[in-house]
Amino acid sequence: MKVAHAVVTIAFLGVAGYVLWILGGGRNAQAEPTISSWILILLDLFFAFLAMRFFLQPNQDARLRSGWLLIAMANLSNAIAEILWFIFESILHIDPFPSVADLFYLLYYPLMLVGLLRFPFAPV
Repeated sequence: MKVAHAVVTIAFLGVAGYVLWILGGGRNAQAEPTISSWILILLDLFFAFLAMRFFLQPNQDARLRSGWLLIAMANLSNAIAEILWFIFESILHIDPFPSVADLFYLLYYPLMLVGLLRFPFAPV
């Protein structure tokens, strides 16, 4: 439970800090790509963590749990893509397109779609 609170707190503080930084007018064009990348990475990891928490609930329906697992994998895939993109662009100073990061970006969409479609629904 302490890990969950830590993850939620870090994600909230990261997003709140970013919003305050933008609204405060202290934008720095050189720092913007780095800060934006890390905010996206934190958000993706946060949502992957939350989805995994739902997946690990043993009293839920199997379809619901598999849907949450796929959503967690989608968010983790997007986080990996953001990390790779950041490394290529900001650290190695290599044009990140095309790169292996694109594979992880493209994995996000089918994983998210199938995860959402796995959720139970009421018959029409």
